[in-house]
Amino acid sequence: MKELRVLTVTFDTRIEKDEIGAFRGALVKKVGREHEWFHNHNNDENAKNAYHYRYPLIQYKRRRGKPMVVFLDDCIEEAQKLFSQPDWTLELNGKPYDTKIDQLRVNQFNIQVWERLFKYEIRNWMPITQRNFEEFNKITRLSERVSYLERKLGNHLVSFVKGINYKWEKRIEAHIINIHSENIVHMKRNKLKAFTLSFESNLFIPNDVGLGKSVSRGFGVVRSVR
Repeated sequence: MKELRVLTVTFDTRIEKDEIGAFRGALVKKVGREHEWFHNHNNDENAKNAYHYRYPLIQYKRRRGKPMVVFLDDCIEEAQKLFSQPDWTLELNGKPYDTKIDQLRVNQFNIQVWERLFKYEIRNWMPITQRNFEEFNKITRLSERVSYLERKLGNHLVSFVKGINYKWEKRIEAHIINIHSENIVHMKRNKLKAFTLSFESNLFIPNDVGLGKSVSRGFGVVRSVR
């Protein structure tokens, strides 16, 4: 079992869905690019990779029209770099926003692989890379498409538990119940697919945790279904 701390900070500013990336950029600029967990770029000019290929423990989202930042595990301490700022004005797309905290919540969850299954919904989940885009489109049978997505979902659950340093022993299951929507998303000149679907897993996942690609930009947000 892993005890996972989660800090969610919601701001009183209202933004559009396509402004999450701009909000993320404005916050990174505010705290300083030297703090790599806020943006996951590698500041070392001599590094082979420009990015840190790790599960992001700071994630930017939008809830009921308001921007939200989720800090996971050890990155809760990183939040102090945000709270210590004397000026809370953010600049989004050239427009200044005098932001204030609307809601702040700290919770602790027991992350564990159980014998039972939990039901979830995941919104705008991007499981397919540009390289796999054509491969997925060639699959014509619905059952094979679901199996393909379930394998990707299982991989993303493993990426999450690895990112929070949870040492699991039982097999993590992922079963898709229903695919609600499938959309095309254009990102960095790439054409990707985003799915909203319901699934079951024997892994407990806290609300607002992200899975898949671009979780730091509000994609792949998980919510429990009761």
